[in-house]
Amino acid sequence: DRLVNVLGSFLLGFLAGPIPHRTSLLLWLGIGFCGCLTTFSSWMLDVVHLIEAQQPWQGLVLVLATLSLGLGASLLGLLSSRMVFRTRRDG
Repeated sequence: DRLVNVLGSFLLGFLAGPIPHRTSLLLWLGIGFCGCLTTFSSWMLDVVHLIEAQQPWQGLVLVLATLSLGLGASLLGLLSSRMVFRTRRDG
């Protein structure tokens, strides 16, 4: 569940990079596929269950850890895209 969110963040970051010849397929992949792949609602439900179970600190840790991993994965995806497509143009 959380791994899927991080993977979706990486893919969306990659697709946001400097890909030549952007098409509607890339838009579909970025918004459609990555949007469906990530599971924001189930992540929030997990946090609510932790709060209901009298574990609000674990819920906060889950939110912060997941956000940090997602942001890091997006940045890594964007940097990877820049490396891949810069290399293709230069070489």
